[in-house]
Amino acid sequence: MDHKITEEYKDTRVDKFVRKKYEGVKLGEIFKYLRTKKIKVNGKKVEGKYRLQIGDIVNVFLRDGATVEKEFLILTEKEINYLKKGIVYEDDKILIFDKKPNMVMHKGSGHDYGLSE
Repeated sequence: MDHKITEEYKDTRVDKFVRKKYEGVKLGEIFKYLRTKKIKVNGKKVEGKYRLQIGDIVNVFLRDGATVEKEFLILTEKEINYLKKGIVYEDDKILIFDKKPNMVMHKGSGHDYGLSE
């Protein structure tokens, strides 16, 4: 996969850029991929300390795709109020919810979302 560098990542080290885009890849693996040319910049081998410039193309040849940013679920005011009524207890570490028998826990089977989403 190719990534064209914009102002957002100008002067960022290539290893840090790849780590942000591929969250599941360990830093040691990124350095290995740079050494073995599975990660290149503008088609050339670079070191992890290489600073990206606007317009650079980072070529990444990995099986796993880039980390996909997920959007938050957008609920209507009516749905939010309905869910809030089910909250029995909530603090910084735990939430207790009184799930009704007809409520779906996980999305799927014709449901766009469940409580876990």
